[in-house]
Amino acid sequence: MFKGRALKPLPAKRFECAVCFSEDKPKVYVIPCMHELCEVCANRLFFMANDCLHTSLVYTPCPLCRSPMRAVVKDLPFEGGLKAWVKRRV
Repeated sequence: MFKGRALKPLPAKRFECAVCFSEDKPKVYVIPCMHELCEVCANRLFFMANDCLHTSLVYTPCPLCRSPMRAVVKDLPFEGGLKAWVKRRV
């Protein structure tokens, strides 16, 4: 069926923020759901509830799954990356 045709590898998937659709901003992860957002949008969302309500007891929901955003972290350079570390800790 595909004799003589070389399959081309898929291009590397580029990160695109789910909020602002930017491709050129640094990527961060939302804890605990591990969704990826750009650093600017994640920080705005994360601190929005605390700035408005002046309390640390309210959690902003993740814009993708609505679970409470407990923290925003950058990918750290250790074995397996941040996702592997979170799986080991849970």
